Amino acid sequence: MEFGWPDSSRPAYIHEIKVSRRFGIPSIIFRTDFRQIQWMGIRYGRATHNKLFLIRFCMAMYAWRINNMDLYHSIGRRKSCRAYTQEPLTTSQLDEMKKALDEFELLYPDAPIEYRFTSETKGMFQVKAPHYLVFSGKGEEGEQENAGFIGQKLMLWLNAHELGGVWLGASKDATKQRTRADIIVLAFGTPEGSPHRTISEFKRKPIAEITNALEDECIKAVHLAPSGMNLQPWYLEKREDTLRLYRQILKPPMSLAYKLTHIDMGIALCHYAVGCDHFGKPFRFRASGNTEAKKGYEFIGEVN
Repeated sequence: MEFGWPDSSRPAYIHEIKVSRRFGIPSIIFRTDFRQIQWMGIRYGRATHNKLFLIRFCMAMYAWRINNMDLYHSIGRRKSCRAYTQEPLTTSQLDEMKKALDEFELLYPDAPIEYRFTSETKGMFQVKAPHYLVFSGKGEEGEQENAGFIGQKLMLWLNAHELGGVWLGASKDATKQRTRADIIVLAFGTPEGSPHRTISEFKRKPIAEITNALEDECIKAVHLAPSGMNLQPWYLEKREDTLRLYRQILKPPMSLAYKLTHIDMGIALCHYAVGCDHFGKPFRFRASGNTEAKKGYEFIGEVN
């Protein structure tokens, strides 16, 4: 037994919604550009009398799935992709990506940021890609961390969908949309070759240089986080049930050449949050607060 709904019953980024019964077990199935998602064992009574409820339920479940997708496995295989096919993604693929971005939660809720797509960028280390995304704000504290947090979650999301992305820290929007409030640019699209790498290909500091909790699985996820110039400007100090996060204070000449460590902190916290979600741990970030100073570092906040 199988039920389907016409195009008017679903948004553009979902190609098909249907309910089918296999071996006596009802299933709800979505077919999108990227994958088919199926939930089994949903008890809904007579489907013919509950179509409207099921459509609403499907949409709610789809939104939940986007925000709670387990991106953990992309942490250990994602790479920065700098070569792309120039074929644009489809409208439905871009719509699905926008939906994901809109569902991601901010690290600093009081510092909202915006994003837009642009067709051209300029600056050092240019990458030719079919798509660019620009994060912008209003110059408020926490916006850069939010851009890193949301942007890296998008990077993991792209990898999970066999797409590629790369941070362009030295690039700017080259169109008339550019503003002084722009924070950072990302390039993305279908990569030439695989968007994945092996764990042995990561080049990172020894984990003992970034934490006192060497065996913490969520901190191991942070250890693989990307950062500008591969600086990894963070230190994570574990004290009982609290994790304290510190940002390295760069000194000249590095501090004159690189000014995006706040974005890097958001990226690191993204990996920690994704790790917490995967291992069933709570993630509650509290900015600033009183704590002991750490030489060469600035205290950012804590997770408990």
